[in-house]
Amino acid sequence: MRLADRFSVWFLFATVAIAGVSAFMSGDLSRIVAVLVIATPCPLILAVPVALA
Repeated sequence: MRLADRFSVWFLFATVAIAGVSAFMSGDLSRIVAVLVIATPCPLILAVPVALA
């Protein structure tokens, strides 16, 4: 497995966890989308969380 593939899996889990925590703490579900868009600026990387969700 390539280094980028291993990194992207951990980055995905960290990003989704941060998005969930921020939505829980603020009470606003739109925070999940905001965190995902800010954390993953490349559309190709953004497709990974959407595909897994």
